[in-house]
Amino acid sequence: MLNGSQVYTLLLGHYANYDQAKAALVSLPQAVQQNGAFVRNFYDIEHTRSPQLKQLQ
Repeated sequence: MLNGSQVYTLLLGHYANYDQAKAALVSLPQAVQQNGAFVRNFYDIEHTRSPQLKQLQ
């Protein structure tokens, strides 16, 4: 939940550094990029106050 709304996140790939992750983002289809895809460090996501992370399988 984020600000009272349910939010879903897709985590894709493991990269050695930010530049490699950014290069992978650029290789995604344009429609995905235009919908707001972004690179973010998983540690930062885990340590923010608002999201509740749940792994789905």
